[in-house]
Amino acid sequence: MSYHAKPLGERRLKAVLKERWNNNAVIIRQHARKRMAERNITVQDMKNILWYGRLVDRSMPEGTWRYKIEGHTLNNKQGSCVVEIEDALIIVTVIG
Repeated sequence: MSYHAKPLGERRLKAVLKERWNNNAVIIRQHARKRMAERNITVQDMKNILWYGRLVDRSMPEGTWRYKIEGHTLNNKQGSCVVEIEDALIIVTVIG
């Protein structure tokens, strides 16, 4: 399933994020892994941000919708994840 035509609303985005996560359909790009290490953000921190955070921005820089979700890590630090939705949830970067 592709989501190129129009952006997802926050409620639908959250449902798709959780569905992809629960089905282990998650790809963490190398850039995101590097930022996770630099910013001491774990996979569980990312899950917390994505599941309980809020959508703050949408853009289509290269033909695919990107969504920025802001929330908190497990130890209550502010963080953000930028994701794309394709057949998998693609973690583009994390901001801590």
